[in-house]
Amino acid sequence: MESASTFKKEGMEAYVNPGTEKNYSAKGLYPDVIVKKPDGSIIIEEIETESSVTQDECDTQWKPYLGLGYKFNLIVPASRVDVARRFIRGLDINLQTYTIIGNEVRFFT
Repeated sequence: MESASTFKKEGMEAYVNPGTEKNYSAKGLYPDVIVKKPDGSIIIEEIETESSVTQDECDTQWKPYLGLGYKFNLIVPASRVDVARRFIRGLDINLQTYTIIGNEVRFFT
């Protein structure tokens, strides 16, 4: 995943759970990306697609990930940012967006 590659380039450890794979856990949950910073702190990321920015996803994944107590980055397609904002209103989730142009993924904060 592009996000994990970015963290690795910055000298951090990054582990991925693509699709439905469960390779690495954070306290028993399996977010898409788990990052371990040099100071030992953890960042978790969930990367959504157009169709997965839903209230169900918020209730079954995003809120439980937030409950882990780590910094949580939710990354959604730019076209779905307004929908995601409604679902996470009042939650301490760092919302980021991405677009795909050709073969390049561009992330925005």
